[in-house]
Amino acid sequence: MITKHTNPSGTVVNVTLGHGVELGSYVALGHGVKLGDRVTLGDGVMLGSYVTLGDDVRLGYGVKLGDRVTLGDRVILGYGVKLGDDVTLGDGVKLGDDVTLGDRVTLGDDVRLGYGVKLGDRVTLGDRVILGYGVRLDKVVCAGRDSRGYEFLAGFDTIRNENRIFAGCRDFSLAGARKHWAENPEALRKVEYLALELEAR
Repeated sequence: MITKHTNPSGTVVNVTLGHGVELGSYVALGHGVKLGDRVTLGDGVMLGSYVTLGDDVRLGYGVKLGDRVTLGDRVILGYGVKLGDDVTLGDGVKLGDDVTLGDRVTLGDDVRLGYGVKLGDRVTLGDRVILGYGVRLDKVVCAGRDSRGYEFLAGFDTIRNENRIFAGCRDFSLAGARKHWAENPEALRKVEYLALELEAR
């Protein structure tokens, strides 16, 4: 269904709304926005131009999305989340409150980012990656998955001011990762690969 919507500045823009869409107060929609079925936008949400939201998406209070953002189905964004331009989130992604993603960030399916996580420009995370509270990464290096399906990745955490290794819901310093996976040759190879990549930067 194509409708016309007047944004707060009084400009009429073309948007496409699916069935069962709920819009909160003071929602601003840019030109060419497409909302899937059963989308809920909280109060004060601002969507840039050419944003596409899949079905069953929920955006909390004050969420701000840049231009050309694409969200898959069943995505949930907490209060105050900010996404830059050209961001793509897969199906089932959940971002906690106050998460910030830079431009050209891509997250795979079922990624979970905790409160206050910040990812810089051009960061790509595969499926089912979990990053906990307050992690801030400008660049990320991936080493693939282990036999359990955990994505091994590393980056420089600007809060802790050190390189960190992430796998599943685990978050280690480089020394801690080596100790934790000392008895698992497959995982230890991934940790050593990440350590070399981090040193090369």
